[in-house]
Amino acid sequence: MFTCIPMILLCNCSVLSDSQLKNINTFATAAKNYSNFPGEAIKKSQQLHYNNDVLEASVIPDSTQIIRSLARAKTEFEKGVTFSNKMNLSLKLIQKYAALLAQLSSDSYTDDLGKSSRELSGELNDAVDLFNAQLSTKIPGNVGKSISQVITIIGDRFIQNKQSKALKKFIPIGDTLVQLTTINLVSALDADLKPLIDNYKATFQSDFKTIIFDHVEKVDYNMLRFYIKSNEDYADVESLRKRCIHAAEKMASSHSELKDNIAKKKNLRELLGETKAFVADVKDLYAIVTKFSND
Repeated sequence: MFTCIPMILLCNCSVLSDSQLKNINTFATAAKNYSNFPGEAIKKSQQLHYNNDVLEASVIPDSTQIIRSLARAKTEFEKGVTFSNKMNLSLKLIQKYAALLAQLSSDSYTDDLGKSSRELSGELNDAVDLFNAQLSTKIPGNVGKSISQVITIIGDRFIQNKQSKALKKFIPIGDTLVQLTTINLVSALDADLKPLIDNYKATFQSDFKTIIFDHVEKVDYNMLRFYIKSNEDYADVESLRKRCIHAAEKMASSHSELKDNIAKKKNLRELLGETKAFVADVKDLYAIVTKFSND
């Protein structure tokens, strides 16, 4: 009888509630979706800059100036590509972590769950290695090993006790990853992307004045609409950039709240506050990007 009691207590202590699992899975889904949006800010800013290059090309009088214009366009494009690669490393890491977290918190107890989790674990470890190889911010070396240990806990098939045990080990490990990745991502969005957008907008406004507004005969309805629309687009892309930063910070705080929440079994009446706010931010990002698509 005495030997059974500890086993019962162990099982009860280790199992997370359905509401806790739902909260974890909701966060993971939102994080996967979030990883799609910061790249859209770069894409839209590059499109706007390309439009300005076309405007400039429309009044170039000779080949020498054409070459200079193309060289400047290439320089700006390379800035965008360099930033994109830096940011994509962070986004890929978030995406791979969120995918594995969603798998671990899934309510699908299938025979191939262990196999698919091992594949996701390998992809996450590869993303950590690539992140560490190319960026100054480093994910601690023991993270990859700890992730592999979590997958070993699961085995070939989930049972609720194993699932909870794996999540309780995985989320604290993942918190280090999420916090460091968020720092790098916010830095990229603030220190790198903002000056790029500001430069593109200032160049557009200056060029439009020189090419169009200083020549009254070129001012017509289409040109005015183009000018108004471009300025609205720059405002929208700046709004998207700011929302991406806010959402990244919410992602970090909501994950930290998750980590604290799983210390013991709790029945949650609703989503945790930070997770709810993170989901709302992701919905706002979707609305902005959808506006771009409709335009």
